[in-house]
Amino acid sequence: RRGDRHRTFVEEVAIAVVVGGPPFLDRQDARARHVHLPSGDRQQLAEAGVVERRCRDEAAVEGGGGRVVPALLAKARFGVPYVTSYGFWYAQLSEPGPKRLLKGVVERLGLRHAAAVIATTEELRDRAALTARRVELIPNGVDLRLFRPADVPRPAGRRILYVGRLSPEKNLATVVTATSYVGDAIFVLAGSGVLRDPLQALAREKNVPVEFLGVIEQAKLPAVYASSDVFVLASFTEGHP
Repeated sequence: RRGDRHRTFVEEVAIAVVVGGPPFLDRQDARARHVHLPSGDRQQLAEAGVVERRCRDEAAVEGGGGRVVPALLAKARFGVPYVTSYGFWYAQLSEPGPKRLLKGVVERLGLRHAAAVIATTEELRDRAALTARRVELIPNGVDLRLFRPADVPRPAGRRILYVGRLSPEKNLATVVTATSYVGDAIFVLAGSGVLRDPLQALAREKNVPVEFLGVIEQAKLPAVYASSDVFVLASFTEGHP
């Protein structure tokens, strides 16, 4: 990189092409340009190359989890460096079998070829450092100015909230069953995933009121939390994404 060697880590990766996320969410400010591209789309990865050529010395592609594969492809094809987040041990949390082995290989490749890795815990930092050339520790945080109890209108009945993917490792069927014993409670799910229809069917079977909110914008999540009585995370496994 060119420029002041003493720039902070965040400043060094301020101009970024981000693989994954909402399509073409484009933001320009005094310091950074972020272009979000859906994972795996060749045409849009080509678009990343256009941006990369426009800011050759400053571009970075960020990949994390499933997005590291397009990041590796962009690096191989366009020479774009990427920064990857490392929020949990992807291979270890997979079910035993070929998928676990494949994820282990992808994980090692993603860490080895990254310009830098952002780890969220000291344990993950130490693990990533075995493979990656540079690792930065940036723990998860909560903005207490936004996520705090607030006086907002509350619907009738007790609201049990879950926010995240509707996927098997989240153990949501157990929460549906448990809600059936609560009484005047409604199970509110914010997120999307393959289990929406099975969970809806189970809720009908158990006579449990459920509300599927779909994916909620980050800016709207504080109000969703504030309007609920309890947040439940019943996952079989969790990392620190």
